[in-house]
Amino acid sequence: MPDVVLIDAEEVGSLIETIALFSNPANAAQINESMTQAECGEFAEVNYYVYKKVAAPDDCDHAGEKQMMCFHC
Repeated sequence: MPDVVLIDAEEVGSLIETIALFSNPANAAQINESMTQAECGEFAEVNYYVYKKVAAPDDCDHAGEKQMMCFHC
């Protein structure tokens, strides 16, 4: 009888994403270099932005339309 393993669906998704990221040699090298730098305490502060589609306010000329809003994180 074969061994059976149950894995949460989110965990499977994470594993698939990891495989995809590391299947590209250049990507894998960059990730490994970044992990080595992090282990050595070398960090860089980065600003990033998250864009979300949100409905325009009712008093806007574009009410009811989806618009891209920028949220600074």
